[in-house]
Amino acid sequence: MSLDRAYVTVISYPPDLSERQRTVALSEALKVDEYTAEIAQRWQAPAIVRICTTAEGHETVRVLEDLGIQAFSARQSALDKLGRPIVAKRLLPAIGSPRPMYGYEPLRPRLHQGGSMVMEEVFAMFAGRVKERRSVTPTPVPTGEYGYPGDATGAAGAAGRSGVGGNVVASRATERFLLDIYLVDSRRIRIDTGQFSFDFLGGKLGYTDRENFDRACTRLRAEAPGAIFDDRFESFRPPANRTARSSRAFGDGAVSIIDTGPAFDFYSTWKCLLLVHLRNRSRAP
Repeated sequence: MSLDRAYVTVISYPPDLSERQRTVALSEALKVDEYTAEIAQRWQAPAIVRICTTAEGHETVRVLEDLGIQAFSARQSALDKLGRPIVAKRLLPAIGSPRPMYGYEPLRPRLHQGGSMVMEEVFAMFAGRVKERRSVTPTPVPTGEYGYPGDATGAAGAAGRSGVGGNVVASRATERFLLDIYLVDSRRIRIDTGQFSFDFLGGKLGYTDRENFDRACTRLRAEAPGAIFDDRFESFRPPANRTARSSRAFGDGAVSIIDTGPAFDFYSTWKCLLLVHLRNRSRAP
């Protein structure tokens, strides 16, 4: 059985703590050299500063708190318990309802049932832009111990014989916008502009996904004034194991893929747990 992973998060530093003092404190708590600690203390809080076992995470948080640094440890098992979001195909306004309310039609009815959400029961909303870039790069394929296919000469031949791939020959970039809506009963409804109809906007329907997404966020925020709205994903520094970079070889080329979608999935659940932690901490006697 694998050990549960913990993401140690610095929530905030005392305002009177200098950069040097931050560095020394992180070096002591994280058990790293001061150069590494100095880099970590520059990250905008809240920031994940260590990935470790649950037991190590608890101890690191204790040391940080003793040094006056507000910290939190998010367990992977707790993140997993939040489950996958219900991706909505459309929202259906409840006409005549005394309070803002929507029915939602799931994109995949075999996985999720349709339902309703009352906006005053929304706990938090997380919005972000997700980017994906696919690049195709030629790579030389050796035919023998020293030979390469073809009989290229000159600079082309030298480049091939060097074993270094060529420049990017094709690249495609796409983006979409996501909004995760968390309700107090732990449901998470997701709006994904690549798979969502904004017809609930009616006469305010725009021409682009970005325009419609912004208008939808504005409307939903106004209807849920008690909910926390977070659109800071693009400034988030994801942990190394959540950086989605992959490469796949085919024939005499390779495809490289950079996708920030998995980072948003992590950010949404991690930030939700952090907000729950802060809420519970504020209620503690």
